[in-house]
Amino acid sequence: MVVKYLPLILIGLGAAAATLADEPSISGTIIDARTLTIQEKVERLFAEEQYERAHFIYLHELAPIGDKYAQYMLGFIYEHGIGVDVDTIEASAWYRIAAERGKKEFTDVRDSALGWMSSEEREKADARYLELRQRYADAAVMLRQVRVDYDKLMAVPTGTRIPGGGRSLTTLNTDQQAGEDDLLAAERRLKRGLSFLSAELDAPAYNVSFTELDMDALGRDVREHLARLD
Repeated sequence: MVVKYLPLILIGLGAAAATLADEPSISGTIIDARTLTIQEKVERLFAEEQYERAHFIYLHELAPIGDKYAQYMLGFIYEHGIGVDVDTIEASAWYRIAAERGKKEFTDVRDSALGWMSSEEREKADARYLELRQRYADAAVMLRQVRVDYDKLMAVPTGTRIPGGGRSLTTLNTDQQAGEDDLLAAERRLKRGLSFLSAELDAPAYNVSFTELDMDALGRDVREHLARLD
């Protein structure tokens, strides 16, 4: 099938367009099978010119988990009015979110989108970017995951085994072992998340065990960080 917008996508991203969708998640881990399935589905929908459905998936399923290709595609959709009204301000904001890791294919598109703007347009674009940043930037995505894992670990009753968590050791049956494995995975994710946010915020104090973490302070610092133009 000839895809109407495929030439524009390839011009915008170059030969790397297909591989950018497969880049690792924020923490550097391999993207899970469910996310890969969603990525394949949305690419198929876009190829079939089901643009409204593709837009919905990019916006509600992939962009919120830090998928940079999905965030780029939202910018592309708004720039060219694919299933939506043309909105160059919205497009530029999504391009900036997509480019935050510094990948050249994305930064080139971002810079091009911002380069033609008047001072008034740039002011509007900055404001919209800061709005999107609070939800879709890597630090916002990671904070949500950290909060989920923190709450899970802190809800564990005393007596459950969590290495490094200050809880006592117990003899575990099969179901308990499965639960422990889930907690260990949560603790590993939390450590990676705190390491990422510590570097992002330049705040080594957050690179601590979950029992020493002040989640309220971390959330406040992330929000303040995301409220500043980078």
